Amino acid sequence: MTFKEVSERINLMINTKYNIIKKLTEIEKRLRDLETYVYNLDDFMPARTLVGEAMNYIEKKETVSATDLEKRFRIPNMRAQKLIDLFVGYELLSKEPDDKGVRKVNKVAFQTYEEQNLSYDYNENDPLLPKAIETIKLHDLASASLLQRRLAIGYARAAMLIEVLEKKGYVEQANGSKPRKVLKK
Repeated sequence: MTFKEVSERINLMINTKYNIIKKLTEIEKRLRDLETYVYNLDDFMPARTLVGEAMNYIEKKETVSATDLEKRFRIPNMRAQKLIDLFVGYELLSKEPDDKGVRKVNKVAFQTYEEQNLSYDYNENDPLLPKAIETIKLHDLASASLLQRRLAIGYARAAMLIEVLEKKGYVEQANGSKPRKVLKK
């Protein structure tokens, strides 16, 4: 092997090494970005459950911080901060934290919030109720997803309509995730 061939191979190996390092650096950056947006699935708690549990936890305290929520629910800082932002939006926590990031709990707002949510009543006068009745009679089954597709509405409204239909005796009670049978035809 000549000196020139050896030199070319060394240059090729050096370039390959730098390309590999560059790729590894890009992969490491992507992983850091993913860590920002994805939380550990072992610690996963559905959002609805987490919000309810966090509300119960916060209501019993005088002050709270994102760090408190991280430790209590074993969630990443980003998710804890989103919870804090949500509660600040509902005025359950003070808007401005102190120098340590701690916010005061607004006890009056908690009582008002609970009264509003506990007094929720199904809208039995929903203008889509007659169409929902027609739809379930036509298909002999009732489910929120059926009403969503056929009436072009969101899940919350479809689920509320299913509850009204159950209350009025049109469909049977829920049986897990199975579609409900139509009782009145």
